[in-house]
Amino acid sequence: MTIRRESILETAIREFATKGYEGTSTSNIARVCGVTQPLIHYHFASKENLWRAAMDHLYGEVRQQFIDVPETERRWPPRERLKALIRRFVYLCAARPEVVQTVVREAAVKGERFDWLVQTHLGPVMRPIAELAAEALGASSARATSPVHLVFIAIGGAQFLFSVPALMESVVGMDPRDPAVVEAHADAMAEILERLLVPAAAQ
Repeated sequence: MTIRRESILETAIREFATKGYEGTSTSNIARVCGVTQPLIHYHFASKENLWRAAMDHLYGEVRQQFIDVPETERRWPPRERLKALIRRFVYLCAARPEVVQTVVREAAVKGERFDWLVQTHLGPVMRPIAELAAEALGASSARATSPVHLVFIAIGGAQFLFSVPALMESVVGMDPRDPAVVEAHADAMAEILERLLVPAAAQ
């Protein structure tokens, strides 16, 4: 991938995540990126193609984090794998808030783009995570918490403060982009997950 093409994709990811598909134009992407609009059309032909290429680029990182995990980690006990996964998700959300912002925007519309996103990227990532959550719950499975709810609780808890950083800054005076805050949030999420995974009889 050329540096210029990657720069276009990175700009497109930010624009689509913050303004949505309808609120984003290739002319504005070109302006922000510092290239000409014909160059964008040369590389991607259309706004729709650019959006899909941007999502492939963005969610390729997600796949690396949650599907293409090291073989040694695959041999860990399910609970340890799940805790490692939630920590990686916190780090990903801190570095790439666009991952969740894009989903929220497309889910609000729930059209062909959202269906494509689910089929191509979200489903292949989330289904194995739900299966891992079910495996990790193990003896806790008799509790009210289901694997599906556990996954969505983790997703919400891990990403919210990075999606709306101004809220945390205004309310508690902390910058969620501070590496120390990110690390503390990863610790908190891992601790919460550990508590959810403790069998009911042990509490």
